[in-house]
Amino acid sequence: MALLYGGISPEHDVSIISARSVFASIDDTRYDVIPIAIDRQGRWWLGESTGAPDPSAFPSEYQVALVPGGGGQAVAFHAATGKAKELHFDIALPILHGQGGEDGGIQGTLETARIPYVGSGVLASAVCMDKQVTKALLRDAGVPVTPFLSLSRPETPQLSDLKRALGGEIFFVKPARLGSSIGISKVATEKELENALALAFNQDEKVIVETMVTGREIECGVLQRDSDDLLATWPSEISLRTDTHAFYTYDAKYNDPDAVRLDVRAGIDEACAERVKEISLRAFRALGCEGMARVDFFLKENGELLVNEVNTIPGFTSHSMYPKMIESAGISYRELLDILLKQAVARFA
Repeated sequence: MALLYGGISPEHDVSIISARSVFASIDDTRYDVIPIAIDRQGRWWLGESTGAPDPSAFPSEYQVALVPGGGGQAVAFHAATGKAKELHFDIALPILHGQGGEDGGIQGTLETARIPYVGSGVLASAVCMDKQVTKALLRDAGVPVTPFLSLSRPETPQLSDLKRALGGEIFFVKPARLGSSIGISKVATEKELENALALAFNQDEKVIVETMVTGREIECGVLQRDSDDLLATWPSEISLRTDTHAFYTYDAKYNDPDAVRLDVRAGIDEACAERVKEISLRAFRALGCEGMARVDFFLKENGELLVNEVNTIPGFTSHSMYPKMIESAGISYRELLDILLKQAVARFA
């Protein structure tokens, strides 16, 4: 089994942490794990099968190339001598967050090589990576989403334009195709908007603007156990310490352990939880997702639920919300990995 981690996105370091958790937890009596480290330039390097993924694998002695149509055949070239050796993967587990890993790129590569892989296919991955496309498809499917506006260069609207188009007084400006809160700004003034657009356009050619929604941040995990069996978990909740962070930033997620409170089982009533589950399954199906996804919501004071985004490769460390929600449904981290790998093989067959 090839464990793919690292990647070209700004979430490179997060991917390494997720891959280390997978490596430590997977059943090594059933799976021979071959770590494949993908560097920030997109090159593949052969990791040590006896050691956990870490940054020292960039680069290693051997660079890896897949054989198109090879059904898992690969060649590893020695970086210094050019000497080659053959490899074979029965299945691939991409633990790659963001651009180049969650956007359909790696999925297309694996399909070209005819290798079964865990997670959503090319189209669903690309769709869910693009916040504007995700929201447009969900809206058309009758799934409630946050109000949004999509911008491309050289569009630079004024704050008054946003207020007319979206309503509200405060907005979030985001790169359309990045994750982990990278490049996101909260804006309430013309100067903040100008700076936010410059930051977001520096990260992506397409930018999305959303009305700030006041409410609780709720997440739901979806797991596909086979073609007709979808599990939606009891929702979790993220509570932010607003005295240190204006919103759920990258720094709050990964660098400040005291920034947020993560409740695996959100304190909501059963009727609300069932609505979250039902909407999550509708979103999963509407976007064509497979394997797994985390659906993020805002829960407003009046009980209205709005989908914020759908993540096809959610954070996968042992303490990340997605595995924790699945664990709360009675499925351990190791069992989760086994289910995902089996489902991938069945889908490919």
